[in-house]
Amino acid sequence: MPQSKKINPEEILKHHELKATPQRIEVLSTFLKRNQVMSLAELNKMLGKEFDRITLYRTLNTFEEHGLIHKIPDSNGNINYALCKHESLDHSHNDNHIHFQCTSCNLTVCLEELEIPIIRIPKKFNPVKYIFLIEGICEDCDGKVKKHKGLV
Repeated sequence: MPQSKKINPEEILKHHELKATPQRIEVLSTFLKRNQVMSLAELNKMLGKEFDRITLYRTLNTFEEHGLIHKIPDSNGNINYALCKHESLDHSHNDNHIHFQCTSCNLTVCLEELEIPIIRIPKKFNPVKYIFLIEGICEDCDGKVKKHKGLV
């Protein structure tokens, strides 16, 4: 099976009709390297003090508007950001998918492979977006708890 070529931030930005500014490339590169959900504070810390917070906020909004990232609210009302999958430029992404958040380490992951149950909404309402968040313990934290309790 042929391996897909890894795409770079400039290609992703161009595909989404966005100018490849140094700031956008740096933010997108950070998402690609980290490959996990991040909060604004985590992103700001990773990018360093020299990166302007307002520029970061605007970049995140632009990325969301163009389908590069999506917001994931957690149960505490905090907003996290996840990179939409970019295995190739021909990806199809749907923000309406299930997310899992570990209540121990706060790891949040997209579970796009899970099927969302059909929810019948009254006709007088027109849903635009669903937010599905499952809270629990991730595999790593569960293993640590079991090891600590001598169950492993």
